[in-house]
Amino acid sequence: MTPVTSRLSERGRRLAPAAVLVLAGAALAGCGSSRAAPPTHADANFPSDRQVSASEKAQQRKLHEEVLARLHSRAPKNKPGVASFLPRSTTRVNRIVVATRSHPKLAIAGIGVELHLAGGETLATLNGPLYNNKYVGTNDPTVPAKFLLTFTRVHGEIPLTAKDFTVLDQQGNNIVPRIRMRGGGRMPGQLRSGHRLTLVLSTVISAGDGSIVYNPTGITRAGRRPLVGWDFIVEDD
Repeated sequence: MTPVTSRLSERGRRLAPAAVLVLAGAALAGCGSSRAAPPTHADANFPSDRQVSASEKAQQRKLHEEVLARLHSRAPKNKPGVASFLPRSTTRVNRIVVATRSHPKLAIAGIGVELHLAGGETLATLNGPLYNNKYVGTNDPTVPAKFLLTFTRVHGEIPLTAKDFTVLDQQGNNIVPRIRMRGGGRMPGQLRSGHRLTLVLSTVISAGDGSIVYNPTGITRAGRRPLVGWDFIVEDD
């Protein structure tokens, strides 16, 4: 063996262990690339298709189709009226309240009351109180206010006297208001068939609840209720 050959053989012996390590690492790398990737978080929580039964798949498809059908369907139209589960009222709406000598009535402002008197009948409607917006938020104890009392559908004769109208405020004061006809002029002594009249009642009243009372002459006696009254509220807070 020549010196050169001897040196090459010695070098091969020194490199042999390193080559073995390289080959082993390559083999391990090749094995690693053939293995399946570890399951993701989603894969760990949800079964694969192989684990889902045919019946479960059918249920999923059915649910999917129902969701799509609802998304593409037209929204139902809202039907006006009271919900079916709420109780029904038996009280007739927009009915006319009738006040007679034997059956006086108490209404609220804005409600018409049919008055039956000895000499005739009429429909009376009160609106108010009307007062300036400058009093809103002031908490003033008293407020200048007006009321509009309209008589329509007059049949026969209806007596009108200033003392027949009274304002009762929250403090218990009975006030006789100033009365004039809407549009000007003095109040007539009576209304006859076919006439229409609106009276303007003006006064200063206490803030809070109150009522306007109409007491036609000859209808009430001491200790009896007035023919008709309308409740109202003055709010200035």
